[in-house]
Amino acid sequence: MSLTMQFKKYRWPVNPSEITVSYDRNLQEKVLPLKGSLLQDMGRKKRIVTGKGCFFGEDSLRQFRRLAQVFEEGGAGTLSMPGFPPFLAVFSSLKLNALGRPGETHYSFAFTEEDKPCLAEKETVYVCKEKDSLWRVQAETGIPLEIWLEQNRIPWINDLEEGKILQAGRTAE
Repeated sequence: MSLTMQFKKYRWPVNPSEITVSYDRNLQEKVLPLKGSLLQDMGRKKRIVTGKGCFFGEDSLRQFRRLAQVFEEGGAGTLSMPGFPPFLAVFSSLKLNALGRPGETHYSFAFTEEDKPCLAEKETVYVCKEKDSLWRVQAETGIPLEIWLEQNRIPWINDLEEGKILQAGRTAE
């Protein structure tokens, strides 16, 4: 684990004064007539890392510009923070908040986790059986739930229509 924050090849000269890591779940509610509702856990959302910091010294504005160049590059990269294992993220926001006293440049930032699930090595077709759920499809095929959701229109993962054809993996181009 890193002692100083780093994204791609950029290493902060001084760690930000504030770092917040947000973990959220994707919950969906299905209303059942005359029976109330069910809460469906669709898995965790991508982590969001936000923070604030200040560059110090005569070159503080130049330090901010270097960070801004990394932001401008775009794309995913490895984010390392003190106390956390590194993970793939996208630099999603950078703000110059204020030029404080001479030699101080205050800023804030945000990163969004990038998870690239591996695709099935070959195309997989699954025909839903009576009372099938996407959880059962995942268990039978070994293909992650996220891939089935991403590649098929599935309104409710616990109640798949019998005979519905699901596809996952690479398709012929």
